[in-house]
Amino acid sequence: MMGVSEIAKSYEIIIVSRFIVGICAGLSSNVVPMYLGELSPKNLRGALGIVPQLFITIGILCAQVLGIRNILGNSTGWPLMLGLTGIPALIELMLLPFFPESPRYMLIQRGDEKTAKKALQRLRGWDDVDAELSEMRLENLSERAEGHLSVLSLLSQRSLRWQLVSIIIMNMGQQLSGVNAETVTWMPYTSIACVIIYVIGHAIGPSPIPYVVTTEMFRQSARPAAFMVAGSVHWLSNFTVGLVFPFLERGLGSYSFIIFSFICLVTLVYIWLVVPETKNKTFLEICQMFAKRNKVEIKLGDGDLPLNESKESLEDAVRVTAF
Repeated sequence: MMGVSEIAKSYEIIIVSRFIVGICAGLSSNVVPMYLGELSPKNLRGALGIVPQLFITIGILCAQVLGIRNILGNSTGWPLMLGLTGIPALIELMLLPFFPESPRYMLIQRGDEKTAKKALQRLRGWDDVDAELSEMRLENLSERAEGHLSVLSLLSQRSLRWQLVSIIIMNMGQQLSGVNAETVTWMPYTSIACVIIYVIGHAIGPSPIPYVVTTEMFRQSARPAAFMVAGSVHWLSNFTVGLVFPFLERGLGSYSFIIFSFICLVTLVYIWLVVPETKNKTFLEICQMFAKRNKVEIKLGDGDLPLNESKESLEDAVRVTAF
């Protein structure tokens, strides 16, 4: 639509198109990490979690290169540059029907174990997926009492209190780190190279971590609502940086980045003290790691059984009770 705005002599088309693209980008920035997190085996969850943000950064770099005045960033090339955004959207639309449903979603939320098993076999490339299905069944039992959580009910859940605080602080820290606070109109090539290296490092390091952790900290029933909260905090913080930074730069100059450094330090301390290591852990194991901090107790069956024992007793009911 944006590509034909010049032919139609209508700037309104650009406004409407940008609005639609913004909605799509906001949805994708939450849905894609959540989908990948649910599909991924636990040993590859972190590695696959950085892929969306890495490709977002590559896409931004490509757009900036195409926007150079000598390429498409001129009076004759800008309609083509805007129109090119339709190509990846068309490719995505054509390929989406071939994507498998999330096995975890199909089993836990839809109760369709047959489809979940088929999707899991397709994703893993082998037939023996009983161990992963057992872990999903256990998670299903553990959250039956909670049901599907909305954003409001998520905010009042005592068993998810520190998980919620953690994703809010990590998303705020990610955006308030100053990575998007740049208004330089000229700089030496060495500085440009350093900025590019910094942005790439941010894209494969701190940037995707909040999305990965949001997937891992919440079980299936609470995950969509958690991503809504995380996404809202993320983009509000992004908007805040864009709104406030010009005034900070005008008043403090380069010293304004000291504020961002302090925010990064506070976020680092919080992560070090509160957020546990989740590598190679199942979602239910991570939930148990937070249980003590939330002052709740996850009981499997008639007593507190370790996960390896409980997997053999999936018929037992699961309940969450306060200390």
